[in-house]
Amino acid sequence: MTPVDDAVITVGILISIGLYSGVFLADHPSARSYVKHNLGAPFIIAFIVLLITSAIMFSINDTYYANLLSEYAYFAILLGVILQAISLKWGNRE
Repeated sequence: MTPVDDAVITVGILISIGLYSGVFLADHPSARSYVKHNLGAPFIIAFIVLLITSAIMFSINDTYYANLLSEYAYFAILLGVILQAISLKWGNRE
């Protein structure tokens, strides 16, 4: 794989997650309110989706993409947990 392929995959994954989150939140006011109080929720959901996709890729013997997706999944869960801790701290102030 070339670095260009990795960049294309990264941009594609980020755009897909962003578009899905935007469409979902635009159609569901209750989801918008939930994410407002739980900032890490979209990243935790992205972690679950990426890890399942990584497992599927691994099962069809595409280990390169399985490893790549699992790395993105772990970054998503890290960011999600940090944002959840921040929203928990802010929630106690209100």
